[in-house]
Amino acid sequence: MTLFGVPIDDHFWPSIYPGLFIGIIYGLYARGVVNALSGVIGGMIGAIAAFIVVARSGVEEGLLPLAFLIGVSLLGAVLLVYAAGLLTGSRRPGSAKN
Repeated sequence: MTLFGVPIDDHFWPSIYPGLFIGIIYGLYARGVVNALSGVIGGMIGAIAAFIVVARSGVEEGLLPLAFLIGVSLLGAVLLVYAAGLLTGSRRPGSAKN
């Protein structure tokens, strides 16, 4: 099975877990159930995007791919929590009403 031309192998799920944890931590930091769920989804989307970029770049393991994974996962979580704040009509984006 492939994802945008990148094979989903034994390295796929272990690289997605940090995005899940980063997303839930940021979502809980932003407070609220909607923010927590948005953070998890955004973190996982960011982790999948980072996995594809790292796999296509040919860099296998190390500190640089891990730092990239963490940064893109956090960016995905922040953007989706911000978008959820805008969609729910909260006064301050990133603080969704529950």
